[in-house]
Amino acid sequence: ISNIVTNIMDYAFYYCSSLKNINLNHVQNIGQRAFMNSGVVTVKLDNIVTIGINAFQDCKSLESVVIGESYIGTGGAVFYGCSSLKALIVKAITPPEIGGNMITGANSCIIYVPDASVTAYREASGWSAYADRIKPLNEYVE
Repeated sequence: ISNIVTNIMDYAFYYCSSLKNINLNHVQNIGQRAFMNSGVVTVKLDNIVTIGINAFQDCKSLESVVIGESYIGTGGAVFYGCSSLKALIVKAITPPEIGGNMITGANSCIIYVPDASVTAYREASGWSAYADRIKPLNEYVE
C-alpha cells in the first residue's frame, strides 16, 4: 500500500485468502470488514486511529497485531474468530474505546500494553473483559 493511502475502505480485502502480507504503516483508518476472512499473518498499524467493526474477523492465519500510539478506538468484534492470534500489542497510553467481542475466539491471545498503563487497561470499559490477558509490553517476546 502506498504511503499516500491513509484509509482502507469497507470490504476492501474481504475474503482475500491469498493475501498474506500487506504494509499498513501509513494507514489511519480501516473500514468495517476490510480484511475479514483474508489470509494476513501479521499486521503492523503504526499510525492507525480507528478500526471498523469486524475489520479482521475470521482471519484464521493472523498471529500478531501491533497497534500504534495514535489509536483511539474500534468497532466491535475486530479480531473475532482469529483463532491463531497470539499477541495483540497496543501502544496507546490511554486505553482506546473498543466494541464488544474484540478478541472472542482468539483464546490464546495476550494483550500487551505500555507498562505504566496495565492497570488502566484492566479497568477500562471493554478491556476489563480481558483483564487476565493484559500484560506489560516489557514482557513481550517475539
